[in-house]
Amino acid sequence: LQTMEVSAAKNGPVAEVLLQLHDPDDVDSSSPLEAFARRVLRRVSEDWLSEENPDRIADVVRMLFELVEDTPEGDVGVVVTSADESEHRTYLLTCMRDSAFIVETLREGMHGRSLPIEALLHPVVVLERDAGRIVAVRDRTSDGPRTSAVLVVLDGSMSEEAAAELQEETAENLRLLQTATSDFH
Repeated sequence: LQTMEVSAAKNGPVAEVLLQLHDPDDVDSSSPLEAFARRVLRRVSEDWLSEENPDRIADVVRMLFELVEDTPEGDVGVVVTSADESEHRTYLLTCMRDSAFIVETLREGMHGRSLPIEALLHPVVVLERDAGRIVAVRDRTSDGPRTSAVLVVLDGSMSEEAAAELQEETAENLRLLQTATSDFH
């Protein structure tokens, strides 16, 4: 597991990913997707990210944003997707209301399946929505309900059946966590 370091680079791998996500038709300096991506990539190890395909990381960050946007507030969202065989990666994406023990629950689930975690990115954000669509992404210290989004990069690819099993098991574990911690603050 790579140590996640604060990334303040204006050029480099983070900038390459953000460039892939930039909408040239958007007159604002930062779309909600770009603001979300900045939060996801804020603590990523530049060394790790420089070894990754920026197009693929941009695609996965976009999928995580879409999962967060499409998951109703209070629900748990989980997607497992594999990269192509040449990348030998599987991505586990989750979102839910922020609570204690999310990362621990995910790590234990991967450990129980002997799935090595290569990277784990866990931004906590406050979202502003309009008719369900995300219109602004704010820091976790802002007023409003906090949403936990997690991107886990697993070393190795898996079959569609194994991915579906992992997705269902992870969703169930996070629902149990949500129930167990609903009074924990």
